[in-house]
Amino acid sequence: MRSIDCSTQQPLLAQPDKAPQGSPDEGVQYPPLEPFIAQVEKDSSRMETVWKRTMHQQYQVSDRYDHVAALLVRWDDELDRDLQCKHEVEELNNLFKDDFHFNSRVLKLDTRSRPQSQLNHAVAELVHHHDGPSRKHLLIVYYSGHGVARGDGHLEFAGVPKDPCPVLEGGGRYLPRLKWADSERDLDLAEADVLIVLDCCCAAMIMNKELSDDAKTHEVIAATGRLQKTNAPGSRSFTRYFIDALKEELDKNDRQPFNTYDLNAEITRRRMLNTPYESRIFNRQANARNRRHIALAPLDHIHPGTHEGAGSRPKRAREAATLDLQISFSKRTRLADHEVKQLATKMFEAAKSTDLDITSIDWVEFKPRKEVMQFQQTLNTLFYAIYYLTRWRQIVRRNKKRKAEGAVDDDHPRPTKKPAISTSFPEQPSNSSIRPLSPPPSAHSEAESPQP
Repeated sequence: MRSIDCSTQQPLLAQPDKAPQGSPDEGVQYPPLEPFIAQVEKDSSRMETVWKRTMHQQYQVSDRYDHVAALLVRWDDELDRDLQCKHEVEELNNLFKDDFHFNSRVLKLDTRSRPQSQLNHAVAELVHHHDGPSRKHLLIVYYSGHGVARGDGHLEFAGVPKDPCPVLEGGGRYLPRLKWADSERDLDLAEADVLIVLDCCCAAMIMNKELSDDAKTHEVIAATGRLQKTNAPGSRSFTRYFIDALKEELDKNDRQPFNTYDLNAEITRRRMLNTPYESRIFNRQANARNRRHIALAPLDHIHPGTHEGAGSRPKRAREAATLDLQISFSKRTRLADHEVKQLATKMFEAAKSTDLDITSIDWVEFKPRKEVMQFQQTLNTLFYAIYYLTRWRQIVRRNKKRKAEGAVDDDHPRPTKKPAISTSFPEQPSNSSIRPLSPPPSAHSEAESPQP
């Protein structure tokens, strides 16, 4: 064993399991989305979900992946003494395997060999054994541990919380750190859709590059921003909310598919009740055609551990070519659920009437024009300004009225209540030697009255 010098970079420490104080940002500030923009994203996610369900019903094909494999990464117990991510990672692994029927396993990084090589090998095996066509195959990589913002702008995984690093036990010989960008190269080349979930500090540093593949989607759910901390494992950790949100969406949707946007919205809703941290979801594809959200659902149509369906719908045919069309709306910036269903049904009927063997019609992106969004956002701002101005005037008038009534009361004070006079008298005792007193005679009556 030898001592390891970690003085070159200092990881941001995860916050303990307690209500954090102050601002979570250490550097770059990330303002929240404007309410109108957030509503547009929410509506787009809703319409995409309705469209997919309708099209899958019309084409009678499976509405979920044929195969999903997950790799959950954490550090060995000897290194993970401060965070103790083991219990949450194992709970998530069991949820993936037992409730979602995913092919899931846990990778524990140690320092007996190079951690970079261990993760590179595990990711390569994940792609080698579980890769397949996009929309049919999904690869998930999850990490829980320390995160470091490197000087070159990349994200680094760390096994220890502070420097100098202690002498590692168990024959450790290598620095307990690795560069994530060097481990995801096989994921970049994969044909399957990819979902990366990071529960570490500086998680959004992963967004330093974009991909341009024309087939798959590649999404990231990051626990924090680029230079932000996050809570350690416990009741307020990102993984805790991630697990709870998965269970919530599973029950709420009756085991039907739900997309990553809705999942992250549920995580954020739960986290903001107790912490100032907000998770972020990114699509790493530069091409707009790939900016669809990944849909998660239990593989109930497939026996766990096999690739054959049990009474399932036919699988989606492999595409030979695609055609991108654009539909323009003159007035609409959103569609109701029944309108999305109607549009999907009519387009399916039109495609079916042709002789072109169209196998699917996919929802790519619903995007209101920028100037329309700005105009409607201005109208919303103006509406709320008028509303709050009206409310402010009402409050001012009410306060003035109360003050005026108080001045009148001061000029004409109300009469105080007189003490109540009792009209009841005590009863005389029956055998009493005390006779009632007669009123005293006046002086005039004493002078005129004869003496007895």
